[in-house]
Amino acid sequence: MKVFVTGAGLVGSQVARHFGRLGHEVWVLSRFLSGRKPLFEGFPRVTPWATDLRGQLNLGGLPSHFDLCVATAADLAVGSEAEAAGAQKILENTLLICELKNVPKLIYFSSASVAKGFGRHLVSEQADLDLSTHYKKMKAQDELVLLGSAGLTVTVFRLTAPIGIDLPPDRFLRRLIESSLRGQTLLVYPDGTRRQNYVDTRDIARATQFAAEAGLTGLYNLSGNRTISNLELANMVVETVKSTSYIQFGEFQDVESGRNFEVSNVKLRRAGFDCVFSIKRSIDWIAKNLRATLD
Repeated sequence: MKVFVTGAGLVGSQVARHFGRLGHEVWVLSRFLSGRKPLFEGFPRVTPWATDLRGQLNLGGLPSHFDLCVATAADLAVGSEAEAAGAQKILENTLLICELKNVPKLIYFSSASVAKGFGRHLVSEQADLDLSTHYKKMKAQDELVLLGSAGLTVTVFRLTAPIGIDLPPDRFLRRLIESSLRGQTLLVYPDGTRRQNYVDTRDIARATQFAAEAGLTGLYNLSGNRTISNLELANMVVETVKSTSYIQFGEFQDVESGRNFEVSNVKLRRAGFDCVFSIKRSIDWIAKNLRATLD
């Protein structure tokens, strides 16, 4: 297949490598390729392609036809209605490329947020969405636009928190792993009760392959097989990397403390797909890659 992936971030880079490893021809479209090209070294079938999905597209030289679009690009810095309108161009231009390049199938990764409350919540695909910010409204609207697209087969995966070897330095799990590898104290705020669901980017790439090969359509939750508290996660990191680090509670107040979202994967499992990478395996994978940079 000929595949184009929008975005070279945590999810997009892993999906591109996965499809390149399978022997497909992959183009990664992103305006943020500076410093990202090393992510694709050793993958001759993956071609980084610089273009601004929010503005003037650079499509000259791309193939005339693609078999699949995987849309991972997003603009998280949306604080106003004007910025949301600019970020909306990403989806508009993605759909335009699909039209120009005769793409029959699109797989979209959504970061739409569910409406939040305290206590335990079982989150299905029918959960009410959080529309409290311009960004969250935009992501909810993106889902509606895509699922109503005519002439295009669409799968929307609603992701929990993705984790993998390209995890940015400011993410909580990466900070825990780096501190553990250095033998530093791990800070957990304020009491470690916030619970989170993490999904390994290798499972995300596997789900993308499954959706493309099985002709999957519609909206599906894509999450890991368990939730874990920040305190449990910190202890698991220390144990997995065999660290001498201690865990300490910080004074910073986390507004998410006491929230527990159990995400339902029943619909996706019934379709024939299940995640296989545990949080412990994810931690080990990330730590092995970080050790090489810290030594």
